Amino acid sequence: MAHTLLRGDALRVFNRAALEAGMETNEHLQQVMNAVTKHVFPRCTLAKQKRWMCRQLHKPKDMTVRQYVTAIQEMNQDFKYFPDAGDNPFLPEDEMADVVEAGCPTVWQREELIQGFDAMEHSLTELMEFFECPESAEQLCGGNPNQTEKSNKDRADANSHKRGRNQGAQVPAKSQRGCQNHSSKCKRQGKWYTLHESDSHDVTECEVFNVQIESMKASHKTKYNRNLHGGQHGSKNASIQKDKTSS
Repeated sequence: MAHTLLRGDALRVFNRAALEAGMETNEHLQQVMNAVTKHVFPRCTLAKQKRWMCRQLHKPKDMTVRQYVTAIQEMNQDFKYFPDAGDNPFLPEDEMADVVEAGCPTVWQREELIQGFDAMEHSLTELMEFFECPESAEQLCGGNPNQTEKSNKDRADANSHKRGRNQGAQVPAKSQRGCQNHSSKCKRQGKWYTLHESDSHDVTECEVFNVQIESMKASHKTKYNRNLHGGQHGSKNASIQKDKTSS
């Protein structure tokens, strides 16, 4: 059966170990499977697995803390199957409590500090029962209280900003039409034009503003030319009048 289930490199290791073991017996089968296990597993497998559990293992959101503790206990029992297991490969209860505590949400760990609960002074079962209290509170109140508070604050800030925009100066219809050409291109790019109370463009992209600038430039140029020509005519008239007086 083992020969049928194995494939690839594991099968080659199995055949080589079986050839060295000789007769097919239960004892030789265990030796051969140990050789296959040692070949498949990486070096220092047990130490790496324990280090990963202590540093990176986290409780899934869809798993209760009781299910999480049960899963860790099952993983701890599986350590005896590791090739470098030895006589006592299991985590003691206090180290499993550390794994459970580090893998639970931070807000639950903060609750430990608030209530003066020291996991080192309690059993794994007592730690599990303590964490079931904030877990039940989140289920009844609708999620993480920190996230709920942040969501409420963000919603209040958005409403305040919206009210501020609604209470601003009314934008003329002509100005609104002039600004609509840029709305699709500039929308939600962190821009803001105070005159139009709009985040679709800034002052450099406002067509209405640019049209007004061009109009002012043209008006100023016309006025400047008029004054210039008027001054020349005035000087000529003054010279003629002076010549008449001298005559």
